[in-house]
Amino acid sequence: MRVRTLITVAAVVVAVAGSTAGRSAVADANLYADTLIMQVNQQMAAPVGLREFSFVVKSDRITNRDFKGTLRCSARFDVQRVGDASQPGFVGGYLKVGFYVGFAGTRVSCDGEVAGDTIAGRTRKTSVICRPAREPATLVEATGTQTNAPGTAALRLSPLPLTCSASPAWKLSRTRADAAFQAVTKNIGGQMTNAINKSVAAAFDEAARRTNMPGPS
Repeated sequence: MRVRTLITVAAVVVAVAGSTAGRSAVADANLYADTLIMQVNQQMAAPVGLREFSFVVKSDRITNRDFKGTLRCSARFDVQRVGDASQPGFVGGYLKVGFYVGFAGTRVSCDGEVAGDTIAGRTRKTSVICRPAREPATLVEATGTQTNAPGTAALRLSPLPLTCSASPAWKLSRTRADAAFQAVTKNIGGQMTNAINKSVAAAFDEAARRTNMPGPS
């Protein structure tokens, strides 16, 4: 099932620059959505640093040790439109345009140290790459009024599902490797959710405040 979440942003209500009466309302809405997304990706072009964290997978037999790791990560966001935007229309006196976005191109890169995946127990360098495990669709809803009222932003997002891989590969049994990556994806997924709630939502709100909305057909 596709995960659907919500970002609400607001904007000034006038015609999108360059739109014409001959274009369909959906085409105008798509142009508006793509304009916002382009600005968001520009604002989020620099890597977003995540908090350093550590994890432990306990020894499960006499022949192995506790597996411990510390990772320092940064995220590069890539927001993409998923499907067509809705036609602009008035709802309760407010002009609204809705569209879904995904984060399929987003990447999290981590460097750090691990120890305990061999009997020697030596500490060694590790790199971890994480990507969205599936394409969660997040609803962006732009809202404006005829009076050019300033906009606000609200965001509700479920944890971003991730899949991660390590290089060099960790020398663990499947059970212990699953436990290690579960700990990593839980921490990074939580931090990514916070980053989307704050940084990405703020970027959409800022883009909406300086981009003219399309009018209804």
